[in-house]
Amino acid sequence: MIRALLLALCVLLLAPDALAAPTIWAEKSLRVLDYSTPKWDGVVEGMVDEFNAMLPQSTPRLVYRRMPELACQDLNPHPVLGAIIVCSVATGSFVGMTGVLHAGTTIVETRVMLNDRLFLNRRNATNTVCHEMMHAVTGIKDRYHRRPKTSCVWGSLPTPGSFDVAYAHRVYEPRS
Repeated sequence: MIRALLLALCVLLLAPDALAAPTIWAEKSLRVLDYSTPKWDGVVEGMVDEFNAMLPQSTPRLVYRRMPELACQDLNPHPVLGAIIVCSVATGSFVGMTGVLHAGTTIVETRVMLNDRLFLNRRNATNTVCHEMMHAVTGIKDRYHRRPKTSCVWGSLPTPGSFDVAYAHRVYEPRS
């Protein structure tokens, strides 16, 4: 009896994540507006190319735009609809962080913050950008180190792995 009650409680606690519809973009194309410092030059743009190559056709195409360097705290706080904003911070307790603004299950804007102080090397930086872009494009939540060899968001790959590709297809492919 107690075992059944504990199992039922676990199911109820996990149900919101398991049953919730994924949060996705509705646009056909998304602007990736890169305000980051020169330290990240080429990393964000390269990851946009990686994502466009791996995402299913039903996913919005990412359109990269290099913007004038502007720190995250200096950006206009009002949402830029249909955009992934990428910016840098000079310090912080995180390597990267993504904020997702959504209306129901539709993403309307994301902001990717990259920590200049924790840019350790190019491989680490590409993993960070890939990890944050997975949040920005698919709305996936963090589950660190769950898939170290098949994912950049739940693992340590520098580019999208087989798990990331499968996850993106799962959330964007038309349901039959």
